[in-house]
Amino acid sequence: MIIVLIIAAIVSAFIGVREGEGFTDTIIIMIVVIMNAIIGVVQENKAEKSLEALKKMSAHACKVVRDGKVQVVEAKNIFPGDIVILDTGDYVPADLRLIEAVNLKIQEAALTR
Repeated sequence: MIIVLIIAAIVSAFIGVREGEGFTDTIIIMIVVIMNAIIGVVQENKAEKSLEALKKMSAHACKVVRDGKVQVVEAKNIFPGDIVILDTGDYVPADLRLIEAVNLKIQEAALTR
């Protein structure tokens, strides 16, 4: 769409010069193109900020046992050998091997999308 408007501005400029009508149409078309570009940049900037905020909100933390102590770490910092403690409502942060479970129920809806 932008390319079509720019081509229309160029054609309008050539016709305006040839007919002696001036550059009024060309200026109006270029103002529309520039405003469209500015609005696009602003909206993209807002979308990037929103996406960054969502990423921060979705950073899951979990409890792990390391060196005999329970620590709270981000899910991305889990390593092989860590023992993960899950409570009611917790997200399963990684592929895990169950050591002990009592009344375990898992909602797998997120896996089947």
